[in-house]
Amino acid sequence: MSVYSFAITFATSGISLACTCIVSEEFAKNNFSKGITAVKTCIFFALILGLSASFLLFLLAPIISSNWLNGNVSNIPIYSISLGLPLISISAVIGGFLTSIGKSYKSAFAQCIELAIKIFATYFLVSFSITKGIDAICTSLIIGDVISELFSFLLNFIFYIIEKRKFKLSRSYNKELNIKIFKICLAIAVVLVIGAVSVNALKNSSNYKRAV
Repeated sequence: MSVYSFAITFATSGISLACTCIVSEEFAKNNFSKGITAVKTCIFFALILGLSASFLLFLLAPIISSNWLNGNVSNIPIYSISLGLPLISISAVIGGFLTSIGKSYKSAFAQCIELAIKIFATYFLVSFSITKGIDAICTSLIIGDVISELFSFLLNFIFYIIEKRKFKLSRSYNKELNIKIFKICLAIAVVLVIGAVSVNALKNSSNYKRAV
């Protein structure tokens, strides 16, 4: 799960907070078109981050399996993790947007649906893989999570389309806005990644001492 948490940290990288801050600021100035443009830009950045995280995880799966997990788990569960990362990153942005316009209850509703689907999907998948070894069980757990993330993404995207239609928009490109979003994401990403690496290092050190 530490590998999964680290992958999610990289995939989101503060993009949700960046979306919330900038959209709230622009909407407070009644710059609704600029605020929605910021959301679209954040979604684009989130897609890039999610796909990049998936690609890196896919490439590093053999190393993670052999070194981090000591060969106890094969590459298949790690490959499965990469499937849901783009969905998670985009959902995080939409959740930030809904929070910024005072509709956080919609994001919370999507999370409740996600949790319910995760419970049922995981129970169903694990019931078929419980006797097939640790690889099958881990893969079932991850696939159950990916299925729930897919439903959460679809629900969040529907909420985003509904809310976006309430504002009059004009097509525009704002270079300063893109740079501002990038700076916020970069600053938060550095802090989150350093924190995640530190926590994982402490856990691994503790496990090593116990083994010794």
